Amino acid sequence: MEQKPRSIREFKPGDIVTRVEPVVTINSSSMFMLGSPVTEDGGYIGEKLIFIGIVNGCAFFEPTDAFTKQLEGDKPISLKLYKYENGWAHYIDPITLIDAKPKSEYESLSDTSLVNRREEAILNEDYEEASRIQHEIDKREL
Repeated sequence: MEQKPRSIREFKPGDIVTRVEPVVTINSSSMFMLGSPVTEDGGYIGEKLIFIGIVNGCAFFEPTDAFTKQLEGDKPISLKLYKYENGWAHYIDPITLIDAKPKSEYESLSDTSLVNRREEAILNEDYEEASRIQHEIDKREL
């Protein structure tokens, strides 16, 4: 699941969002010197936030985790637009990744087809393929 970073202005109030890119700040005084002229702020990356709206040059969010709610109280989180306008995407619950595990190409094959493919792999001396197929056969207890 690829999340393309977008401007917070593209979301509607009530959307559940998260940051997917850090805020990059270029330090102009060290731009011409050796060293690292770039600093990154990874704040709110991966956090589930409810977008409230934009007013007074700030984007406002309602936190969803108990710790942030305890820190903020009943106040929404406000982030300055000049710094945090870009790098947002809809939040995807990480639990959905468990269901998105790639399935074995052999799972959709019938038992007979599976045995035939194993025999074909052995005849072609592709023992790694034969081993993978045998593993699927063992899972099915054929």
